[in-house]
Amino acid sequence: MTKTGMRPSAVACVLAGLSCAVPALALAAGPAYQDVAPQIDTIVQNRPKDFSRENDERKDYVFGKLGSSNRDRIAALANTLGATDLLEMRERIEKAKQAIADKEAALRVLEAELAQAPPDATGITGWVSNHLSRTYSDVKAELDRAQQDLMRLQDAANAERQAVVDRLNGIGVVVSVEQLDILLRSITGDDILRMAGFFENVLAIHRGLAEALTAQGEKVDLASKYYATRVVLIDVAVEMHDRFLQRSGGEHVRTLDRIMQEAQAVKAEAKAFIAKEKDQALRDQAENNVRRCDLTAKVASVYKTILQDQARQVSDRRERLSRERELAINTYKVAAVSGELAKLIKQNDQDFSTLMQITLPDMRPFENAEMRDEFERLTKRLASKS
Repeated sequence: MTKTGMRPSAVACVLAGLSCAVPALALAAGPAYQDVAPQIDTIVQNRPKDFSRENDERKDYVFGKLGSSNRDRIAALANTLGATDLLEMRERIEKAKQAIADKEAALRVLEAELAQAPPDATGITGWVSNHLSRTYSDVKAELDRAQQDLMRLQDAANAERQAVVDRLNGIGVVVSVEQLDILLRSITGDDILRMAGFFENVLAIHRGLAEALTAQGEKVDLASKYYATRVVLIDVAVEMHDRFLQRSGGEHVRTLDRIMQEAQAVKAEAKAFIAKEKDQALRDQAENNVRRCDLTAKVASVYKTILQDQARQVSDRRERLSRERELAINTYKVAAVSGELAKLIKQNDQDFSTLMQITLPDMRPFENAEMRDEFERLTKRLASKS
């Protein structure tokens, strides 16, 4: 069993040389309401009854020492609810990709060796020769085994990708395998998977709370706990959105702008060199540098558009969350005077499920392998800057 309580993945089985059946869709192992109730209750207790945020930045004093603010508690709760095995699934896919690349490199070596391998010899002299060096049949047998290993690795990686797609689609994040590949190559891949896992965990906690409270009957005082918790969960969702916007819509976009500026500056230097150079071989090298700069600038521009599309959608959802927070407070007041708690909880639970979803922008496929490789190179560069 893995640390998340799931059976070994298909990728893990193949990498370990095992043969095991793996379910197509793994269940989430996120926290239950009971696990986070103490954190939520502490946040609620340190809020004024009108749910205003004026106290959130203030530090508490514990035994005469400066303690945590509600802002700190909300950030800590965001970390708890953002924990998801989707990140482990992504890591397994990355390991599979590396294993496939290593196996493909080994195959190229074997293919080159096969082309130079001596034929199998016969007789006593041949028997000695066959045992002193690798013959055609020796290399061919190893090549066949390596090709079979490669196919198993590719099948396992595809199964892992499909499992992530099914998992995301199951929580309302519509994505294809092709879109997932681009997402996993993106600098925001972890952030989006973490946010998807967060929404999955929050929905489970919210539904668990709703079921627990409605089972206790029509009690008006339960509305306070339900809607206070609902407001806290929305506040945590806003925190997750703010983190994403700071990185995707801010830091990463600024880095891509610098990369595009650098590419244009280096391109100008290369073109200046071409204008004055007579040696054709050197001119050809400089022309290649110009093409590389153009590719970098083109992919960086596409990358920037993807990040800006993501940031725009997340920003829109953040604004919706702020309005939903106001409505949750107002609905709490309605429940307090009407006593129709069960009916309100059922309706608002459906609304909350719709709210706690994310959508992905159009993840355009790469025009060619060169653009895909440059996209991954830029991702590594962005990661090194963060």
